[in-house]
Amino acid sequence: MSFSIRGFLTRHIGLKLASLFLSLVVFVHVYTEQEREWILEAPLDVVGVSEDLCFVEPPPKSVEVKVRGKGKDLLKLRLSGATAVVDLAASETGSVNRVLSGSDIFIPPDLDVTVAEVIEPKVLDLELDSRFAKMIRVVPVYSGSFEQGMELSGPPTVNPEEIRVSGARRVLAGLNYINTLPIDIGGMTSAGTVVADLDCGAMHLDLVPRAVQVTFLLEEKDKDSDEGRERRAARDSG
Repeated sequence: MSFSIRGFLTRHIGLKLASLFLSLVVFVHVYTEQEREWILEAPLDVVGVSEDLCFVEPPPKSVEVKVRGKGKDLLKLRLSGATAVVDLAASETGSVNRVLSGSDIFIPPDLDVTVAEVIEPKVLDLELDSRFAKMIRVVPVYSGSFEQGMELSGPPTVNPEEIRVSGARRVLAGLNYINTLPIDIGGMTSAGTVVADLDCGAMHLDLVPRAVQVTFLLEEKDKDSDEGRERRAARDSG
């Protein structure tokens, strides 16, 4: 009697597929009903800070937590998400050290999930200062080269020349100007205006507006300049 692998695989194919499906259903059921632990990132929302105060440096964007619950509830939590909410309504200027606990983590009430541990950060170490605002001039930053034979006819103009900046008083005390993000002027052949975003780096500042218009005015380079004479000499020698 010959043995056919193809025949073996295809014989009673319906029954085999049904058996495989039932095995998968049992596996999923067991997996989702078992208690498990997962680690996830919960976005951090700091509330209650007075409008007269602001952070010297921004708080962390999220909190890493370990949660425990049945697999099915943890899967739902992956979709709905957890949130860390910290109320600093009673805080004043100075250092704020706030220990984080499971009560700071909001989990949808229809899920049977608990917070087993706050992993990182365990303590919020923040600095609050009085909010201050002032007008600060904008300095354009640009790089690249204009089309050959062209040059700036004068410094780039910025509109508006000054913007309103608000933030921690100690940060603004030594801030006299703010740069634009680098503007690429490579290949520019004529006058043009570029919208440039402002660069506040890692500083926790509010900018109004957050972008400015920078205008570049070009003209042909002076033929009597050193560069012009060099080009003519090279051309004539060739």
